[in-house]
Amino acid sequence: MQSGAAGVVRMLLWVESLRDWVLIIWGLLSIVMFIMIILFIIALWRGIRGLIGNVQLVVNDDVRPMIAVSRETVNSVAGTTRFMSDTVVNPVIKAYGAVSGVRRGVGVFTGLTGRRKDKQDGA
Repeated sequence: MQSGAAGVVRMLLWVESLRDWVLIIWGLLSIVMFIMIILFIIALWRGIRGLIGNVQLVVNDDVRPMIAVSRETVNSVAGTTRFMSDTVVNPVIKAYGAVSGVRRGVGVFTGLTGRRKDKQDGA
């Protein structure tokens, strides 16, 4: 009976020893994984910081000059529109208004409107 009890005790000691080794290995792997996660977070942070720097560089070097050129073009188009309105459109409108006024005045005094009267449907 003693040999059976000794075998059980040896088996329990072996299981306890195995348990201890598993806990030690588990703890070491946890520490290694923790360090790897920290390093990954640091690398990710540096990458994001670099990306933000590149985006700022692109915005400052490429986008802002394009916005300035676009604003200048819009101002030029607005100036051209104002010039065309002042030198071409307004005189044409005034001349057409004067001609229409004269035609209307002549039509009122002479009784001629300058328009043909269409025939009635039944006549």
